[in-house]
Parts: sequence; C-alpha cells; structure tokens
Amino acid sequence: MIDRGDNLPFFMPKNQLTKDEIKLRVLKLKDNLYKDHIRPEMDMKGLAHKYLNEVLDIIDEYRY
Repeated sequence: MIDRGDNLPFFMPKNQLTKDEIKLRVLKLKDNLYKDHIRPEMDMKGLAHKYLNEVLDIIDEYRY
C-alpha cells in the first residue's frame, strides 16, 4: 500500500493498466486542476509541467 498524501490508500496494481483505470486517474487530475489555485508566480507552462509530472508519476506506479 502506498500513501500518496491524499489520505486515500493506493494499492500498486499487479495487472495490466486498463483504459478505464487510466481514464479515471486522468479525470481526477483534471478535477484537481480545475480546483487548483494558480499562484501568481506559476505561469501556464509551469502548471502544465506540474500536471504532466503527475501523469508520469501515475504511469510509474504500474509494473511493466
């Protein structure tokens, strides 16, 4: 079990990543982006980097 800091336990998947799983995770990121407060020092490019890094982190959670 991995604690990603959002108080929801996350279990590392042992099987293939399905379209529905990745879609759900990306939709959650999209919702977080909508709710995110943009700091004045963070431009749109910085915000894009932040969320693309989160997508890469999700991909890294899955085994090859």
